[in-house]
Amino acid sequence: MVAVLTWASHRPESPGSILGPPAIAGDSTGGLIAVMATNQVMSTGARLRPILLVCPNTDLTLSQPSVALKESGWARPWPVS
Repeated sequence: MVAVLTWASHRPESPGSILGPPAIAGDSTGGLIAVMATNQVMSTGARLRPILLVCPNTDLTLSQPSVALKESGWARPWPVS
């Protein structure tokens, strides 16, 4: 994903093109991957359009208070230890 975003963000635009910098989107773990890829690509100075994240899984440590509050459910059927 990083290679494709890097390539797309550095390609020359043709005159009259409606294409601009690439955009990226992700849902759940795909949201986390989108954030990580975008961060890596933008650190090279590349331009990207805003990213769309739907319920991104961005707390891999499970240390946020909501983890303890929600305990378990359809999205996380295991208890927090």
